[in-house]
Amino acid sequence: MLNSGLSSLIRSENIDRSFVFFSFVMFSLLFIRFIVNHSTCLTVLVIVIPYTLIIESVLKDVMNKMATSSSYFNVTPYYVLPWSIGLLAISSALFFFMRPPFPIDGALGSTYLYSLFISTTLFSICSSLKGLLIGTGLVNFKFTRRGFFGVFQRFFILMNNIIVTYPWVCYFSSNMESIGVLSVFTMKKSISCLLYVVCKCFVLLFLLWDLCFSLRNYSANALSAYRQANIEEIPEECVICQAPPEEPVTLTCGHVFCYQCAYQWLSEHSTCPLCRAKISEAHNIEFADGYMPVSCTFCSF
Repeated sequence: MLNSGLSSLIRSENIDRSFVFFSFVMFSLLFIRFIVNHSTCLTVLVIVIPYTLIIESVLKDVMNKMATSSSYFNVTPYYVLPWSIGLLAISSALFFFMRPPFPIDGALGSTYLYSLFISTTLFSICSSLKGLLIGTGLVNFKFTRRGFFGVFQRFFILMNNIIVTYPWVCYFSSNMESIGVLSVFTMKKSISCLLYVVCKCFVLLFLLWDLCFSLRNYSANALSAYRQANIEEIPEECVICQAPPEEPVTLTCGHVFCYQCAYQWLSEHSTCPLCRAKISEAHNIEFADGYMPVSCTFCSF
């Protein structure tokens, strides 16, 4: 009896191991087939996404220095131009000359790669344009401090969410080839497709509202806190650091200080350090530091 029970247990364990091994082999084959079928697209993404992240990191460092330093704006960061031009060439080629380089078969994985390809292309164009605007000095420290790139990036986020709607509507309609762009609005939709469209409309309305709100804050920042001081307004020394004002700015109350002194003071107080007049704070615009979150690329639905 004991031997019989042990034999049964051993056989059952062998069966379990066999099924586990077989399942592992099948999942591996499916994964390998997916990689092979989409190898070109995956290669493009593996190259472009890290390249974009490197430029994003460099630009974030440059813009942080522009916001907090009193002298960094005097040096145009030309060194970002070669990186930006290279990325612009790659992203422009993807946008104008290449279809998504993989078969669109209506599967979930293919649809996601299709939308990820679109998002990567758009955001790489966004990153390269930011580098060109900063590296050439077309967008200087004044616009950067007001939050220009917070508005700039929101436009690309909104545009990306509009464009990637098409492949997902096709996916939820179980048809990836025969649906034209205009037909998407007139065809009969499944319940899942309708739910996706409703949710997407709420997302797009929120993004549009957020873009308008950031534009309002950007306009308000032109008048808030301080402005560049006129020559006749500049005193012999800054009251805060007791030195000749470096990059002098005038607060709304009329007193002049170094930019860095005023920046550090107003980051902790909301009054003038000299007359204690109430100073309107600059409106914070998210993404104003120029850094595009990675989630914006990979959340391409």
